[in-house]
Amino acid sequence: MYDISLHRLRVFKLVVEAGGIGAAAKELGISQPAVSAQMRSLESLVGQPLLSHRPGQPSELTDAGRVVYRYAHDVVAGAEDVLSILRDLNSGLRGKIAIAASRTLGHSMLAPILCEFHKMYPGTLVTVQTDTLAGITELLLSGHVSFALAITAGPIAQLKTEFIRTEPRVVLASPSHPLAKRHGLSSSDLAGENFIIGMRHSLNFLASANVLQDSGFAYDRVSVETNDYVLLKALVREGCGISVMPLHSAELELGAGDLVALDTSFDLPPLELRLAYVGAHRFAPSETRLAKLLCERLAHSNEIALSAAPSA
Repeated sequence: MYDISLHRLRVFKLVVEAGGIGAAAKELGISQPAVSAQMRSLESLVGQPLLSHRPGQPSELTDAGRVVYRYAHDVVAGAEDVLSILRDLNSGLRGKIAIAASRTLGHSMLAPILCEFHKMYPGTLVTVQTDTLAGITELLLSGHVSFALAITAGPIAQLKTEFIRTEPRVVLASPSHPLAKRHGLSSSDLAGENFIIGMRHSLNFLASANVLQDSGFAYDRVSVETNDYVLLKALVREGCGISVMPLHSAELELGAGDLVALDTSFDLPPLELRLAYVGAHRFAPSETRLAKLLCERLAHSNEIALSAAPSA
């Protein structure tokens, strides 16, 4: 039985289901002698007839024929399922995608886009990990994720990145903070305030702080540092201090009036939202579809080009 080919089984299955050699030949688009030859080869491998032939009556399955037909039905159906799955994988309609994102993005911007992608491609499983910039870099270099969305101060060492858009930064405070109702605040007005910041040793904070320092802004007094931006916003809301964050990470709180953006006379240098990946990575069709959808929605345009990704 190990020598029985998928083609012979398919021919036999069609002979049974179509009602004869002639009908099977027509469906397969081959000659009747060719179908008969396949049947004889299959019976030779089995060692006994698969169909009983009675003059003037339709052929019937023998006991061996019934066994082989059940086997042929399962094998052919299984092969067709595999081919269907492979076609879906090749077209990006099915598969598994592992991505990473900066923590602020994961909590504020990705959910509606991922839901849109799921509705478009319900057969694709998306795994998302949120992390710091250092964590994202490690996930990419180790091959645990295919690409990432990162809030950065510029390109990321060791990775290839595509610029998506700038990310404005704001100085956040509690609505009850003494500076909340003042206008045209200068950097010197903020010098004596307590700041709540990210972990000072993190890549995110170091890159951000260096850019701010170049513009003349510095964190003179720090009351709390934390790697949890949700806690950071809660501390600001409770009046523990003020903080500098990307605008998108606090849009919900600003809209609800839980936080305010201080009115400053100086502009904070913006950050950048970038798509990051290892330069040698070859994007699968499903990865290309998701990456392009994320870039288009996040950039509010369809002009993002993935230099390492084939066209979907």
